[in-house]
Parts: sequence; structure tokens; C-alpha cells
Amino acid sequence: MLAFGAGETSLDELLAKGWRTRRLPLIRHDNESEAALNSKIVKSYAGQRIVFVAEQDQFYYDLPKLQDVMQSKFYAADKTRDNGLVYTKEHFNIAIHVRRGDILTDLSHPDLKARYLANDYFERVLENVLDGVSVARPVHIYFFSQGTPDDFKEFWHFANLHWCMDMSAYKSFEHLVHADLLITSKSSFSYKPALLSHGIKVCPPNFWHPYPSTQEWIVADSSGSFDSARLKALLQYRGNS
Repeated sequence: MLAFGAGETSLDELLAKGWRTRRLPLIRHDNESEAALNSKIVKSYAGQRIVFVAEQDQFYYDLPKLQDVMQSKFYAADKTRDNGLVYTKEHFNIAIHVRRGDILTDLSHPDLKARYLANDYFERVLENVLDGVSVARPVHIYFFSQGTPDDFKEFWHFANLHWCMDMSAYKSFEHLVHADLLITSKSSFSYKPALLSHGIKVCPPNFWHPYPSTQEWIVADSSGSFDSARLKALLQYRGNS
């Protein structure tokens, strides 16, 4: 199965080169027979130039079980080896993803409302992160969202803040993966990079996918607070400096 992002070969270009598409049926995460059927379909095209197109809104609940496989495949790909990052290795790079876009269209809708986190939640998380990050390297913050800096005036006072709203989705995803510390939203757009990341993750509560039960995953409370001492201890344990 192939996915496409900015700067990547498009589906139309592949089709022009002789690739074909095949649609896959819906897979519900708790239905083993549906998963087995899809696996059988994919294997039946082994060695052929096929782009598999999945149904929309596929949902697999327990994604941490796939983390090792996802990481091994991601880091084996040449195009995901820190290519074109704006980060500097001399800095401790913090990425923060604030989901906006579609969820602002109708906050009365229960599904969209469940995904929304206010600016002050992220401000509080970032303040707690900076309180817990005690490193020799200068700390730089990279802000990924939609809109303009005027929509996020709560963050203007943070030093070394870089606005990344104009970065492509593909490059934004890559930067979220490679941050030293990632602050996620209630969104697969930052949850998936978090699963691929070897860095520290600070995540919101009450998300519909579980978080791995490993030390580099820190879950904040609904106000954005968490134990900063735990973050300090984790950085010391990991040898960050």
C-alpha cells in the first residue's frame, strides 16, 4: 500500500507508468476475518505493481502493538532519514502540534468537539515541558498547526519559537517524528508520528487510541499539567544534554 505526500510521486504518475489500483474492503479492528481477507487480497497481487486503496475511516484501536513494525519499515526507507529537516542537532528541538482545520467548522458536533483542545491547554503543556527540560543545548520550539500566528497569541512570549504553518503536510509529519520532544493533539496526524518517534512524547488524556506503556510517553491531565520531575528524570536517564 502506498501513501502520498508533498514532493512524492503522485498516484496519477504511477498509473501512467503502468501501476494499477485495487480497492480493499473495510477492516474493523476487532474482526479477524476481515483482516484475513484483506491480507489474502494483498498477497494475491505479490510482485505486481499495485496501489491498494483502503476504505475511508479504517480504524484499528490498539496501534501500539504495531509500533515496532511501523518503526522498522519507516526508518528503513531512504526518504525518511532526517532529509531536509530544519532542526539543528545543536539544539533541543520541541515540536508541538495543535490540531485545528476541520474541527473548527462545527464545534457543536460531538465528534469534532471531542478532538478540540484549547490554546491554553497547549500553552500549559509547553510551560510544563520547558520547566522539566534541563539540557545544555538551547531549546527551540517548532509550532505546527493551521492558521496564522495571530490565532495563537498565547505563544508569542516563548523564546526561540518557529512557526511552521506553511510547511507541507509531508514535511510537517517528518518533523514531528524527528523532534527530541513531541507535544501531540487528539489527532492521528501527531499520534502516528509519535508512534514512529524515538523521542519523548507528551500527550493529551482521553484519546481514543491507547498510548504505549513505556517511560517516554507522558500523559498530561485535562488542564495540560503533568509531573515535570518525571520529565527531568527521563532526560537524565536518556543522557540528553
